Amino acid sequence: MPISLEKYREPAGFEWSVLPPLPINGLSGPHVESAEHYLCRLAWTVGVSGQEICRLREPSGVASGHNIGSSRGICGPGPNFLRRIYRLEQLTGVDTIRCGTFAVINDAISNVGVNRDTTSRRWCPRCYYEWDSSTSWEPLSWLVELKSDCSLHGCLLESRCHHCGAEQPFGRNYSERRNCRKCAARLAGAGRFPARDERSRWVDGNIDSLIAMCSVPGQASIQRRAVAVYVEGLIEQFDGKCIHSYSRNAVMQARQCRKGHKITLRALLNLCALQGVPLVDMLQAPRSSSSPALINLLENFRAIEIEDRRHRTRVSAYEKCVRTVLDQCAEDYLPSMKFILHALRMNRELARELSVNAYEDYEAAYRAQGAYSSTIHRARAFTLALRLFDDSSVRHSKLRGVVTGAQIIESATDVPRDVALRVAKSARIYWDALVQAKLDIVDGRRERGVR
Repeated sequence: MPISLEKYREPAGFEWSVLPPLPINGLSGPHVESAEHYLCRLAWTVGVSGQEICRLREPSGVASGHNIGSSRGICGPGPNFLRRIYRLEQLTGVDTIRCGTFAVINDAISNVGVNRDTTSRRWCPRCYYEWDSSTSWEPLSWLVELKSDCSLHGCLLESRCHHCGAEQPFGRNYSERRNCRKCAARLAGAGRFPARDERSRWVDGNIDSLIAMCSVPGQASIQRRAVAVYVEGLIEQFDGKCIHSYSRNAVMQARQCRKGHKITLRALLNLCALQGVPLVDMLQAPRSSSSPALINLLENFRAIEIEDRRHRTRVSAYEKCVRTVLDQCAEDYLPSMKFILHALRMNRELARELSVNAYEDYEAAYRAQGAYSSTIHRARAFTLALRLFDDSSVRHSKLRGVVTGAQIIESATDVPRDVALRVAKSARIYWDALVQAKLDIVDGRRERGVR
């Protein structure tokens, strides 16, 4: 059934306004105008602010305009944006404004990675360079965190002024939003066109198709049950089979979805890649999409790692640290992932979501060392070694630090000398990799102008 917003009707308040019935641009296509830009354009047309328009039909005592400084407050997904869209449609008489939002998938997909959870926006410099107020608009696709480039020009979407590095907020006046809020320089430019692999193009193509589906007037809402049906079909296929760790991670995410949790767009794209099916086909025909594939993609499957620009610096430092420890410590002793996550202040789910390949490589190597009962003494020895290397006098010399640490570990724990030496060596490598990772995070923040 088409999306119905009648439940948001308020018994109080007027049923008309002087707002013009501006049509939303780009319906039934991947370049549909975002509702956030539509509101900005509407406010500029009548000479008021977007906050004032959102308050027009608000019940007394409730402030509706407080959240429109974020794109999610207008375009979703989320719990409150549909009420605001319904009121906007009532005020203008235009019942297709919802097509410039993520209303169609609001119930099925988690908001992580769909709409940027931030008050700063992105734009295509080429679109701004060619801007014509009568024929140009900002598309909904610019709000998708996982999408990296403009579908029209192919250049990277930008999020900072190339003159002063300032971020640009949502909700700016229509006539001013194409100039920097800080230095007033034009945000238009030639754009950057980096080389892109086939997987990146596949991801962007699926996101364009998803937005095209959301932009069709009268499009039925995708229920969470559709994702659950697809997940159940995958689990029927994979249960009892020996599959690669990356595929195991995808199935684990699928199990979480079957328990009632909303799945992220990033995880859903990986589940579609696992079957080799388009995302829109999966949402509209979940049962047939989860049937056994003609080609077995499980054996050599590698998760699609889509860069997250908000956590880019920390994730990059985390991956480098994990790879260094894995490459240099695997033959001696590989510590638990919890040490790295805690030291870098990384959430385990965030690491698994944004760096699944490095995470699964490390976890597979860690499990190969043996069961917890067989490694508990080495784990305790490693913890002691870390406390020792926290003492600058011990770690002053790498060789002396390892030998001294091994001697103390041997006397304080139930591990033989050779094991103590290997654990001390691993602790030294881990410590150096961790220090470098923290320096990389600091340097990355400086480059981005984060204080």
